[in-house]
Amino acid sequence: AKTVLPPSDLILNDLREIDQYDWQGQSYSELQRQFPESWRAWEKGIPGEMKVLETATNIVHYPLMEMWERADRVWNEILDLEKKHQQDCGDDDDDGMDRKVLIVAHGNLGQALLGSAMGWDASRFNDEGSVFGNCGMAEIEFLDLDTSPRKIANRWRWQWP
Repeated sequence: AKTVLPPSDLILNDLREIDQYDWQGQSYSELQRQFPESWRAWEKGIPGEMKVLETATNIVHYPLMEMWERADRVWNEILDLEKKHQQDCGDDDDDGMDRKVLIVAHGNLGQALLGSAMGWDASRFNDEGSVFGNCGMAEIEFLDLDTSPRKIANRWRWQWP
């Protein structure tokens, strides 16, 4: 079967690093001093307690949970595109083989992408078993897209370093 890549101008708006809202541009020491509870939640990986205000809208956000939700949407979009490309190319000899995707990402986004692919929730952020190094790479193998009730990976392995 031939390999078909998505168009080069493909833009996934949800594929971005964590939104920091009013934390943007502040030093770690400023954040620790001004927002001790949210800073502790960030360090410990407690997504429901990491709250950040967006002054422009006066909305309180939960950035870790939002990033995890975006990562899940990114996987759905990537895997849907992959399946559509197979159909468009007339790849009728799909034998249900697993799908593999390579991630190259910054640490926070990498954790969210890996975690959501594996079916983990955001409480795994900064967990020793799911920490994703800066500019790390992981190979993720997905279950058969036609038979899996939810697009969840069945295994992963480091490709860095």
